[in-house]
Amino acid sequence: MAPECAAEVERVSRPNAQALAGKPLIVLSQPFSPAELQAQLLSMSSNNKQIVAENSGHYIMIDRPDIVITAMRDVVEAARNHTNVNK
Repeated sequence: MAPECAAEVERVSRPNAQALAGKPLIVLSQPFSPAELQAQLLSMSSNNKQIVAENSGHYIMIDRPDIVITAMRDVVEAARNHTNVNK
């Protein structure tokens, strides 16, 4: 994990715990991502889900576009229907 990524997660998540309230949030991560950073991102919404992109590196959108597309569709559906992303 690049130090810049860790710094960005820290900058965004710490002062903004629950900043998204119940808005749908799906965090995509690579198998070797630090759990602490993922937990910080997930803490931004009570309506969250983490997906670990197996067989992927840092660029999940290139290595596993199928997961990215599915996650985007799930967030849009949950937002439109006011439902939980953990269906």
